[in-house]
Amino acid sequence: MSDGNPHPFARPWMFPGLTGAAIAGSLALLLFARGASTGGQPVALATTVVPTDAADLDCDAADGIGQLRCALRNGRRDPGVGRPLRPFVTVQGEPVLLSGVFESPAVARWLAAAQGAAKQRVTLDCVATFAGTLEEVGVHWRRADPFVRQHGLRAAVVQDCTIRGAR
Repeated sequence: MSDGNPHPFARPWMFPGLTGAAIAGSLALLLFARGASTGGQPVALATTVVPTDAADLDCDAADGIGQLRCALRNGRRDPGVGRPLRPFVTVQGEPVLLSGVFESPAVARWLAAAQGAAKQRVTLDCVATFAGTLEEVGVHWRRADPFVRQHGLRAAVVQDCTIRGAR
């Protein structure tokens, strides 16, 4: 340290550069982590639903990921889709497309018993495998609502869901 300052932060002109580099590095890590592949490994996720979601949640996309598709393709119902992708928001606030939530045995039993109880909200703990990302997809949360375009939604196949707190 030729100028007599014992520490690099004692040089005011260096601090903004180091701070900027740290922020840029943190943002890059955050962005790459969000889109990180699970390598086909099952992951745990949680979401909340009400009975009417089974009829209301829908998506529309021109493309799919392998066999994973939305129920609508370019505005028309695709009859070849068995377990369509549907939009959900995890309890962490991440919007995702999931296939097989309402077909999961515990959720199907709950749904059959809860019909007519529109306000009965439950939290589902699911195990799913992410398959990829749909770059452009229209989603709606209620049948009466218009589709809203979303970009870069991750899509997954649900292996199983349980209802939190159920015995």
